[in-house]
Amino acid sequence: FNLEMYEKEGAIKHLAKALKAKKSVSLLIDQSVSSSDGQVVQFFGHRATQVSSAAQLARKYDAAIIPVFLHNEDDDHYVLRFEEEILVQRSEDAKKDIRKATQKQSDIIQKLIEKEPDHWFWCHKRWKNEMPEIYSDL
Repeated sequence: FNLEMYEKEGAIKHLAKALKAKKSVSLLIDQSVSSSDGQVVQFFGHRATQVSSAAQLARKYDAAIIPVFLHNEDDDHYVLRFEEEILVQRSEDAKKDIRKATQKQSDIIQKLIEKEPDHWFWCHKRWKNEMPEIYSDL
């Protein structure tokens, strides 16, 4: 499929190189990460950490953030949904610009889940850094 995949460690270097070469990149951003690897956002009324790499890269390389979601119609048919571009501001406060763009990404994910909750299947602990007490140690 002409894809290059990278592990989390060192991925930013590869993504930056691709963006400089005007290539498209894709990131899975709905994962819980440590606060040093992302941003704290509001998600369903609770604090959660989220990857901020897309916002950081978009701001630095003037790249577009286009949210894309895979929707299954049935067992054999899938539809890719493209949402409106998320614009990343380029003010003098880079941290604020990245935080706002990361929150916008979280908001889009939440709205889609609220619209079609049957398609939400999360296989990881989304709030593990902010609310570890809600998870069982089973």
